[in-house]
Amino acid sequence: MQQSILLVDDHALIREGVTSLLDSEQFTVVGEASDGDEAVKLHSELQPDITLMDLKMPNMSGLEASKEILAKNPNAKIVILSVELTESDLMRSVDLGVKGYLLKTSNSEALNQALHLVLAGESVFPSDALVRGMANRQQASEVGLTPREEEILRHIARGESNKGIARNLDVTEGTIKVHIKAILKKLDMNNRTQAAIYAYERGLV
Repeated sequence: MQQSILLVDDHALIREGVTSLLDSEQFTVVGEASDGDEAVKLHSELQPDITLMDLKMPNMSGLEASKEILAKNPNAKIVILSVELTESDLMRSVDLGVKGYLLKTSNSEALNQALHLVLAGESVFPSDALVRGMANRQQASEVGLTPREEEILRHIARGESNKGIARNLDVTEGTIKVHIKAILKKLDMNNRTQAAIYAYERGLV
């Protein structure tokens, strides 16, 4: 029996390319969405076996859409399909409860194998990156940083402004300032530069 796939990506060519990689005897694309809002609506209507979800999209990101879908249906099987692998996105995906994280450079064999594993109840994540993420999270937890504070610290280390971090995390700039104040207090530091150095020295970025 064919398994239904909801394909979410804001580029039509990517959706066509991914469809061509799927084993047509095993999987069928029952719906396509070009942004997170549409993905949430289609998932509710179609109830697909697996949702392949892009991360960076207009209106609503893939992680935001995944959060909404899983809030309504905790058993939903979502696999992130991204052009890049960042530790922050990977760990947020794990925290949300998605079942896998693949790169768009994956070949047809890797894609289809991952989908079969997810259907069998397993999770599919890049093991090396996941191990690093867990280790870095442990380091951050030792000084009492919350997952959100750790995420903001990564953005600080990348040189992003408060406004840029707020936009990326879809919160207000005031919220970011409160978090940064808490981060500096926990790290016993006076400024963002010191916090950024701390993040780099411990491999958090």
